[in-house]
Amino acid sequence: VASRSQDELCVVCGDKASGYHYNALTCEGCKGFFRRSVTKKAVYRCKSGGSCEMDMYMRRKCQDCRLRKCRAVGMLAEYIILFFPQVPLWSSLTNSVDLTPPQTEKLLQFLRIVPGQYHPASLRPNHTPLHTTNLWSSFV
Repeated sequence: VASRSQDELCVVCGDKASGYHYNALTCEGCKGFFRRSVTKKAVYRCKSGGSCEMDMYMRRKCQDCRLRKCRAVGMLAEYIILFFPQVPLWSSLTNSVDLTPPQTEKLLQFLRIVPGQYHPASLRPNHTPLHTTNLWSSFV
């Protein structure tokens, strides 16, 4: 895996980026914030009418504008696999999960499509991201 250069910054807040997460180059903080916001179906309200300038300081002050910026830069909820929210990734290698036949087929369809959307070495999205598709929800 290629190392990240020092000048790669989070496209949401400007902090040091750790890699591509959910289709955008972000820091660990914005990655976690986006995942938590999506999985909890959080609804935030901006006190300034949605006009906050997002940076490392403001990201903690206005969750509404931070989530808007996450979406504006291309972070996709579809890339957060909600199919197995209670099963940690490492346990899926050793523990079995009971799926119904329709769930199994949907998962297989998803796995056949998604790998082609990533660069194999870094999981960096290809030059044609799926911004306009609702990929995961079409299988759930």
